[in-house]
Amino acid sequence: MLDKKSLYFTEFRKFEDPFEGQFRDGNRIETMEKLEKGFEGNQQMLEYLHNENPIDRSTKDLHSLGSYYISCWHENEYESAAMWKLYSDQEKGIAIQSNFKNLCDCFSVYEPEVIIGKVMYIDYKKDSIPWGNGLKIFKPFMYKRRSFIHEQEIRAMVYIRKGEKNEKKDGIYVPVSLNKLIEKIYVSPKSPEWFFDLVKSITKKYRLNKEIIKSDLYKDKLF
Repeated sequence: MLDKKSLYFTEFRKFEDPFEGQFRDGNRIETMEKLEKGFEGNQQMLEYLHNENPIDRSTKDLHSLGSYYISCWHENEYESAAMWKLYSDQEKGIAIQSNFKNLCDCFSVYEPEVIIGKVMYIDYKKDSIPWGNGLKIFKPFMYKRRSFIHEQEIRAMVYIRKGEKNEKKDGIYVPVSLNKLIEKIYVSPKSPEWFFDLVKSITKKYRLNKEIIKSDLYKDKLF
């Protein structure tokens, strides 16, 4: 990040969750109910729709026309022990503190547009993902299963059409203003002193004048 003055955005197919960017059962049921009413009595069309659900076709179309790149952030009023454990080497972890406005403002020079929003967590078997407005191609990426609600995720996303020169297989670097993005830098609560000193040294080398704090998550033991 310091060297490139950029954030890395991962192509969504590299994420662990196989449900990323997909409309699921709730949308299928809702769509079929509407279509069955509209084509009531047209048996041939109803059979076709059951064999080729429009929601599945829409998902395939979205994924085939271009690539979606995502940068994931955790939103919380308090430091999260779970996030340290899940997403860092606990002895060498680093967390960046920012806020929603700073995240939005730090991308001012980048094209194509960076879309930023809060992920909603739903039951894919019953709930449907709203489909509409000018940002509809991003909608399935702004909803996840309730199994991931602990992530409390904010997403920054970029869409690049297939065949464009900046389309990459695994991910892209998006330039940012680090001074706008970063408020404070936290070092893992289990990190050794030398690692804390190393983080201070590197940020000084790159002239990033931000407060560096060693997390005190596990500091005050009774015995």
